[in-house]
Amino acid sequence: MFIITIITLIAFSLVCSLCIDLHEENKRLRKWQQSRVEHDQRLSEEVFDSIRESCEEIQKNLEGQFKYFEERIVHLDDEIIDDTVTLLER
Repeated sequence: MFIITIITLIAFSLVCSLCIDLHEENKRLRKWQQSRVEHDQRLSEEVFDSIRESCEEIQKNLEGQFKYFEERIVHLDDEIIDDTVTLLER
């Protein structure tokens, strides 16, 4: 009977030790998961900011090109009008 009690206590202590180890591992994995979520959120914010900055730069470039072409069209219109007037005067 004494040997069975000792074996039972040893088995119980092993099970308790295993449960404690599993609990610690679970806590460690939760912390890791939380850090990954935070990292992914920061990364998402950085990517969003990068995309926003790229879009703003593209928009500025397009506005500059639009302004250039608008000025060029006005200049061409003036040339066409001048050429037309010159032809009509002949």
